[in-house]
Amino acid sequence: MYNAHKTPDIEVDEKHQLEKEKAYQTIGLKSERLLFDSKNAAAFLSPQLPPEVYEQFKKNIFLALQKMNTSRKTKAVHKIVDSNMVTCDVFIDKIQDRISYIVSSENVLLRVQLNAAMFADFLQGIGIAKLVARINELNELIEKEKQLINEYQKYNIDKLTAELNKQYELFLSAFDYMKIVDGIYFAFISYLTRRIILTNAKEKAKVFETLSAVFSSIFQYIYRKNTKSIPDDTMKKQLNMLAAYFVLNYYLGLTSMEIFAKFKRIYGEGEVERIKKSTKLNLKNFEDFADLLYDTGVLKIQKSFFNTIMRQMFGERGYELIKGNLQDAVSYFCSINHKNILFNSISPNENLTFRLEEIVLNEKSKVIIRKQNLMI
Repeated sequence: MYNAHKTPDIEVDEKHQLEKEKAYQTIGLKSERLLFDSKNAAAFLSPQLPPEVYEQFKKNIFLALQKMNTSRKTKAVHKIVDSNMVTCDVFIDKIQDRISYIVSSENVLLRVQLNAAMFADFLQGIGIAKLVARINELNELIEKEKQLINEYQKYNIDKLTAELNKQYELFLSAFDYMKIVDGIYFAFISYLTRRIILTNAKEKAKVFETLSAVFSSIFQYIYRKNTKSIPDDTMKKQLNMLAAYFVLNYYLGLTSMEIFAKFKRIYGEGEVERIKKSTKLNLKNFEDFADLLYDTGVLKIQKSFFNTIMRQMFGERGYELIKGNLQDAVSYFCSINHKNILFNSISPNENLTFRLEEIVLNEKSKVIIRKQNLMI
């Protein structure tokens, strides 16, 4: 089990730690892999649900929560669901592969939208889209019939209403509500992470540093799998530095020259020279890190084996999130601290991912979760 090893030794001394925090705090926001770019990307088909159906939808989520042990995850999800802001919508175009989408205004959380196709238990993809489209079509047809009051229209309204009620039942029964709980928490963590990256330099530095340590623990696990041996202290230090380089270059878009300028203060000139000689410093793709490991002589590993181990550890969906952007990677690692159906994977190092989750959740004190009117 790959979460059994200890937290990597990332703190050398107080001066070293202060230099690291200072270096991370000065990082800008110029990388396309830093955040999910939601500008002009959001398109949804939302089901028109009457209050009684939406209340049943909420009740089903609460029933799922009752089956779970109380935790900071269940408390956060309960508050969000109770505030009438969760919907399961059909995601269209550029966001159709997203798990969730958040609507907010300044410090106020307004809506958590989940991608219905990812949570429907038996109505996958186009099936759930057709169901939501039919619900909305029936609502519109009933409204049109109500404009003309006669016996024929009354018959049509009764017929359409009977079909609509069946569609509502099908909609409510379509979802895995345990998985919906996972999705809501992932969305909330993603929202808090985005806020930190954009507005909170001090906490942003902590997120970057802790994420680097998480990746160091992952790379140490890969080292053990590939070499059948435990890395010594010197190797751990090299993997710590390469993990930090990975986060700064791949996610944050810093050039090797910018990174080395920071690393000289943190790790010293000698350690930095080892990486500087590599010709594989520009990490265009996630798996390019395997080439950097190989080229620096730290670990003779092929990309195919690197990808295989990552998929074994985190599954296809988890690996795609890690490869995507920093916001999704942080949200994923925080989410898998808890029993999780959506991802079905476990933390690579519980000490570190719990620390990461605590840092992110500190941001929730600045967020207002206000009860919304029922969505109809």
